[in-house]
Amino acid sequence: MQKLHNKDFKIAFKTGSDANKSKFAKECVQGELYVSDSSLYIAESSAGVNDSALSKYEGLPGNNYSLSFDGSNDYMEVSSTNDFAFGSTGFSISFWFKGGSANNSSGFGVNIFDMRSTNVSNQPSLWVQTKGANSLIKYYSAGSYKVSTTATLNSGTWYHLVITNDGSNTKIYLDGNTTPIGTGSDATNYVAAPLKVGSYYGNNYYFNGKIDEFSIFSSELSSADISSIYNSGTPNHIGSFNPVGWWRMEGGTGTTITDQGSGGNNGTLVNGPIFSTDVPS
Repeated sequence: MQKLHNKDFKIAFKTGSDANKSKFAKECVQGELYVSDSSLYIAESSAGVNDSALSKYEGLPGNNYSLSFDGSNDYMEVSSTNDFAFGSTGFSISFWFKGGSANNSSGFGVNIFDMRSTNVSNQPSLWVQTKGANSLIKYYSAGSYKVSTTATLNSGTWYHLVITNDGSNTKIYLDGNTTPIGTGSDATNYVAAPLKVGSYYGNNYYFNGKIDEFSIFSSELSSADISSIYNSGTPNHIGSFNPVGWWRMEGGTGTTITDQGSGGNNGTLVNGPIFSTDVPS
């Protein structure tokens, strides 16, 4: 086999965010690569009268870790930010989760996430109570439950759950189904707030299990978008929907989870949730 030398080829690439890839399309030449926070794009042609068409490669980077919570006192926390002060266009929250066998089976159950600084602040919270044949899923906002529904959720099984809001109504979708499993009125004027994944704002009702690819969007995802995310087979697909926050739970070590969304709001691991190689497939 003939050995290649440096003079035989050249690979050109630029780096940036998903939001800035349009600038790359206006000035790139055919074959150049653009590496964003979540994806790799390849210029199909050179920019000229028209912008170059960009082909997105979905296989970079891989999904290697999830976060495992013990249900005792650990969680991930993101500091309060205006990125979570959702406007009239609504919002969406997407994540994969796998409940453990020790989740609370009475009372309020456990929190998968909470975005409140006080009990009445205008931000969402999601409770999952595993009790009996079905699990009770309750979406809480601005002092009351806006959606309360049930689903069969088995411990040790990965599920994909999405909450959407169009400024007036909230819907909950499970496992890419285009029909929501629950709906309710919710025209809350959301305010800046922190985020806790795996805990309640008051540091209790801890989640026991694993959570992966937690993402927040500043608009409503359509049912087709949700189905596309669930069925894509690669979590990199989330980046094409421009999340304002996206915590991939990657890294394997340390106490910081980098926000791959446009907000740049990194998460901090509190009381030792651990990285797990058990991820949704």
